[in-house]
This record gives sequence, C-alpha cells and structure tokens, in this order.
Amino acid sequence: MELSPIRVTKVQQGRRFSLEVAFVTMPDGLGEEMLGRISAATGLSFRRPLGNLNARKELHIAEVLANEETFDLIYLKAEEIAHDYGVVSETRQNLGAPEPGDEPMPIDRRGVAVRKKVISD
Repeated sequence: MELSPIRVTKVQQGRRFSLEVAFVTMPDGLGEEMLGRISAATGLSFRRPLGNLNARKELHIAEVLANEETFDLIYLKAEEIAHDYGVVSETRQNLGAPEPGDEPMPIDRRGVAVRKKVISD
C-alpha cells in the first residue's frame, strides 16, 4: 500500500491551541481510523469544517484545552500515530498573541473565520 502524505499542524494563537490533521482522502476508511486512534490517545474531538466536507484533501481540526507543555505532548502523540498511515509533514504555526480584550473570530457555517467590520464615528 502506498502511504498518503499527511500534515499535522500545531497552531497557537496566544494561549489558544488547536491541532490540525490534513490528508488526501484515504481508501477503506483509513483516515477515519487514524483520526479515531489520535482521538483515543489524546482525548481530542476533531471536526471537519463545512467548507471542506466535499474536498478531496480532508482537514480535521481539534481545539486543545491544555497548557503548552501538554499541547506539545499531544502534538507528538498525534504525529507518531499519523506516521503509521503515511509520510508526515510537521508544521507549527504561531499566529501571534491576540491583543488584550480581543475575542476569538466567529466561524461561519462553512467553517471560515469571519472578520468583524469596525465602523468608527
């Protein structure tokens, strides 16, 4: 069996963490099996953005409610499991710290962040 390329991304914005797992749709339910193993090992619950539901390259996102040290361990465990299913591209993204008082961007029904328009007098 030819292994599929998989991207495991550790995303950090200030003190908010998320883990993304992306891969080309795998045959025989292997993608779901991999995500199930990652979920079981890490306690994370992955969701697929609505705008990605019909895409051939699947994107699955889980919010991580943990400190940075625990987040690192979760990332390493997910990466280890993903290696059983394909070649893993490791990615880390630090989106910078939000300004004090910033609220997280709302997500629309397609799973896309919605920027608020600011109207000043």
